Amino acid sequence: MNGTVRDFSSFLSIEASLRAPSNLKSFLPYMSKPGTVSLAGGLPQAATFAIDNFSFRYKNHTDSTDSGSLGTIDIPMVSEDPAQPALREALQYGNGFGYSLYVSFIRKWFERYNSMKYDDWGIMATGGNTSAFDHVLRLLINPGDGIFVEEHSFPSALEQMKPVRANLIPVKMDSEGMIPEEIERAHNAFRLSHPDAVAKLIYVVPTGQNPTGASMSIRRRKDVLSVAKKLDLLIAEDDPYSALQLPDYIDPAENTTGIDAYPGVVNDLPNIVSFDDEGRVLYMFTFSKVIAPGIRCGFTVANKQFMEKLYLVQESSLQAPSGLSQAAIVKLLTQWGDQGYHRHLQFLQKAYTEKRNIIVRSLRQEIGKIKANGGKPPAEFHVPNSGMFIYIKVHLPIKSTLQNGHARSVMEQILERLLEERVLLVPGYMFAPAFDPVDPLSKDAYPYFRCAFSTAPEDMLARGAGVFIRVLSEFGCGQ
Repeated sequence: MNGTVRDFSSFLSIEASLRAPSNLKSFLPYMSKPGTVSLAGGLPQAATFAIDNFSFRYKNHTDSTDSGSLGTIDIPMVSEDPAQPALREALQYGNGFGYSLYVSFIRKWFERYNSMKYDDWGIMATGGNTSAFDHVLRLLINPGDGIFVEEHSFPSALEQMKPVRANLIPVKMDSEGMIPEEIERAHNAFRLSHPDAVAKLIYVVPTGQNPTGASMSIRRRKDVLSVAKKLDLLIAEDDPYSALQLPDYIDPAENTTGIDAYPGVVNDLPNIVSFDDEGRVLYMFTFSKVIAPGIRCGFTVANKQFMEKLYLVQESSLQAPSGLSQAAIVKLLTQWGDQGYHRHLQFLQKAYTEKRNIIVRSLRQEIGKIKANGGKPPAEFHVPNSGMFIYIKVHLPIKSTLQNGHARSVMEQILERLLEERVLLVPGYMFAPAFDPVDPLSKDAYPYFRCAFSTAPEDMLARGAGVFIRVLSEFGCGQ
């Protein structure tokens, strides 16, 4: 590591600039010193905690079977090993960085799989990436500031940006996601249309992008960072899906791939933050897809200048993620070890690959039937190699959208028909930063449906694909 963090203080929001440390929290270092009689902090006595021991069963994939076996993890009130979690500390009030054992453990864990190019960086426990991104917005964004987003973006992130009154600047995408040259083009247009506004941030999901499933090549990741440097922008790198790397499609009937063939922790797509030598990338990781969504725990990596302010933002809001979740993750990753974690990711990748292959085959078969009868395909899609989504482009018919004398978008009518058939897909306009809900026909400007293959049982995937393509045909899509 030889990069130097530059001064990014001018990027801080007014809110972040006004934040100061809690006077009460300044006593915490003294309270932990042996022999100190603490009459200062309102910390509950550990002996009064309602939970005295926490035990859970976990999946252990180190054996030769795909499904693995079950093991048991126990977290006591007091641990004789200071490197192991104890409820006395995990369940107590802490600071905005998180449970100290979690923070130190995750930093070492992160460094095993990522190579940072500068030294002055820090790590903070978060309540998952939705919470982490909320803190990033509060750290950086003033009303009117510009944020570059993918032209098809994660709706929850868009809804987080709107209340802080950011200007959302859509950037065109291709099969790899956000196009670097289009960032620069959008930046120039924004400066002309908003001469008094400041463009600050690129929000991007570089692996298994939601909703498109696109993953950036190494070259693309470096180019996005280069454009950010050229235009002096920061990057919020949202990483929920990098663990879900999927191999190329194979027909399920021909797929005999065993669990050992999956990549596991072998990541051919390094995070953008690993190329950053200035500290302009704020990286957010969540354990929601790796362990479980309800554990609500992850971490943010950023330069220490930003980390000091993120700490203050979290300290006065979430304060810290659940100590029980943090302790459970440390214990689980320790119990698994590197090989066990690698094996668990292989298990996840195999499960998602098999479901992706089923829905891809079903969609291709249904479209193939139409083509075999001389018809044009009503839709097309790319097969994703990461994540849990397929983004399907619909070839809408060119015909009147009047219904009962009122203008109705075809996309809206297709969605209603699908709901009648009890098949749920998410329409493209819900992912569009520039969508205008006032215009009744504007929904047809985003002729896409997002198909999530992660949840439905395998036998239902084929049925869903069949209903979807049939409904598109009923509306004359492709004609």
